[in-house]
Amino acid sequence: MTDIFEKQDRDPGQSDRSFGSLSKIRISATIFCLVLTLTGCTKYHPPLLISYTQDGQEISIKKLTEGSSPSWSPDGKKIAFQEYGGIWILDLETETRDQIATEGTNPAWSQDGNRIAYANQGIWIWDKGSNKHTRLNKEGDHPCWFPEGDQLAFSQNGIWLADINGSKKRRLFDEGIPLSFAPDGASLLIEMMNKENVYFILSILKLSNLEAKYLVEGTKGSFAPDGYSIVYSMDGIWIYSLIKKLSTGIILDGYDPKWSPVGDRILFNARGGIWIIDAPYKAIRSSKGSIR
Repeated sequence: MTDIFEKQDRDPGQSDRSFGSLSKIRISATIFCLVLTLTGCTKYHPPLLISYTQDGQEISIKKLTEGSSPSWSPDGKKIAFQEYGGIWILDLETETRDQIATEGTNPAWSQDGNRIAYANQGIWIWDKGSNKHTRLNKEGDHPCWFPEGDQLAFSQNGIWLADINGSKKRRLFDEGIPLSFAPDGASLLIEMMNKENVYFILSILKLSNLEAKYLVEGTKGSFAPDGYSIVYSMDGIWIYSLIKKLSTGIILDGYDPKWSPVGDRILFNARGGIWIIDAPYKAIRSSKGSIR
């Protein structure tokens, strides 16, 4: 197995991203594919989704199901996802699937585990207890739960925050889509285009002053449960340390990663399916709920 979590200190004159020894894997795979092409073998697909080791312990990667846009249940035992135009729930222990909506995209599980928000010509909320679907807003996409569970952020020509009872709605930002609230609810990870509208960037939107601070080039991501890191996609899956201001690559292929609520695993999309990988470290919150 190859260790692709080789730690590197950032050189101010170098890029803020590093794959360590993973770059050697990329070069080897490229040469191998070139040889296969020249010899007439064009159906081989290199296994970019590989297992790796961290501190001598093997870390596994597993495909869970077809589909996209996964969202963790708060206990980390189930995921909601979209497939065939509808919203499904997958039990990770029994591997059973249940469909909760025949149409919808971008499901988001509430922190109490009793509701799932999703988009379908507006923002809807499915209630587990009553099995009823309630429309929160006639327009919008990319619902994202506030940590307290009483508000939802969503995109609608900018980013909005609304009470789930529909009583209040306010615009947070004029552009972008919401991705993930920080565990303490003080900030929101957002995705938007750069000033030249050439590529996507990730920024942190402070709710106290509604100012966005650039983090890194990339798309789709989520906060770690400890609030110290962000997992995101940019030609693979990366982890950005908010303390070290450094990105470390973990997977060559994949997008739309989601860190588990208990901090030990990461979901992501790749090759038409949803995959799960052990996190490189367990990012947990203290029992009092404060950020560690």
